[in-house]
Amino acid sequence: MSLSRYFVFIPAAGIGVRVGSSLPKQYMPLLGKPMLMHVLKTFIEIPIVSHIFVVVSPKDEYIAGLLSMSPQLHGKSDSIVSWRL
Repeated sequence: MSLSRYFVFIPAAGIGVRVGSSLPKQYMPLLGKPMLMHVLKTFIEIPIVSHIFVVVSPKDEYIAGLLSMSPQLHGKSDSIVSWRL
């Protein structure tokens, strides 16, 4: 019996205006890591999730760095795609 595969879409297109910050909320640190990293790590650990799509703003300057420099994502980063609105 094979497991079903699931796709996850994470909306992360905010720009931080309502929070009053120049750094978008999804990249603000929470316990030493960007909030978005906590969300990604949660879904990466679920075996039936085959792909994760992070939906970001067209002007997002942070997602590439987050995905390329995070040790928690190594080996899994090929299943994570950033998708610009």
